[in-house]
Amino acid sequence: MKTDKRTGLMGYDDFICQARRALVVGSGQFYAVAIDISNFRYINNIYGLLEGDRFLSGFARECCFGEHIVCATRTHSDHFLLLLEDSHDVNEVVNQIASRHQTFIQRFKQHFSLVTLHMNVGLYALAHGDKDIVLALDKAQSARKQNKGNFNCPILVYTESLNQKYCEESKILPIFEKALENKDILVYMQPKIDVSSGKLVGMEALARLRDTDGTIIPPSVFIPILEITENIFFENAKHIFEKICELKESGYKVSMDDFGAGYSSLNLIGILPVDVIKLDKGFLRDGLQAVRGKTIIKGLISILNEVGLGIVCEGVETREEEKMLKEYGCSIIQGFLYDGPLPISDFEKKYMHLQAVGA
Repeated sequence: MKTDKRTGLMGYDDFICQARRALVVGSGQFYAVAIDISNFRYINNIYGLLEGDRFLSGFARECCFGEHIVCATRTHSDHFLLLLEDSHDVNEVVNQIASRHQTFIQRFKQHFSLVTLHMNVGLYALAHGDKDIVLALDKAQSARKQNKGNFNCPILVYTESLNQKYCEESKILPIFEKALENKDILVYMQPKIDVSSGKLVGMEALARLRDTDGTIIPPSVFIPILEITENIFFENAKHIFEKICELKESGYKVSMDDFGAGYSSLNLIGILPVDVIKLDKGFLRDGLQAVRGKTIIKGLISILNEVGLGIVCEGVETREEEKMLKEYGCSIIQGFLYDGPLPISDFEKKYMHLQAVGA
């Protein structure tokens, strides 16, 4: 039997053979588990390869052997596969794995203090009588990949509905690539209106994806798959600051979109050299429903006005919301109260006879 010299675990082929034998002779509940260690590469980069090997050896020793673990292997780098046999239900198994991993991470945390480590785990509960270990591991891997970067959920359990969502998302990427090639990424415009005068003062350009059959795919479908997340911003903050400053020096104005959603915060307002803050429609919709929320939004608008930042409130749909935001000090509003996103030709027909003073 071949073993991995870094971890002492069996090789992949031997792992598959032993797992298959266990599924044939066993009568309990089996679970396939796929694991990778987020940010492991930084251990190698910062502390050296020997320390990286020491970490992998420790992980294998503490998390890949023991009760309920039938067999385990390291496929490459920081990627591991396990087969468990456990009579507990899936929720208890998830808790056991999470607890063991958290204990290991905490023990190594002080030694690798410059690296934020996180276990990314996919789990698949094999159906009774299921003997296809390769397919089971593929499903665990699928859950692991979909869970990548989700630090609030260390273990994702595979379900058919989850897989269906994954398959639907995977169809979007080739459509997007083809749309780029054929110039089928369309531009729509949504007007920005001055609430005092009712005049058009700008517009937002929005993307729509057109499939080869002419179907228009809305941004809610393709943007979450192509989207550059806030993590990219925080990993490259200095570079992005420099590029924003270059744009401003060239005469561009810069907006922070969707404030009140995701990672946006008051701290970023103080750091980023932006000119305009766009308040997220979800933030406004939820906040305007309660007294405390209204107070927060009113105070935020006041702060933004005081520091000289422009404000655009997105997603406004009612006259009541318009009236309230105007009273709070927001002068520019965007939303279905006025108009939804329009193809450029329709936007030009409807609005270009009006005088626009900015975009």
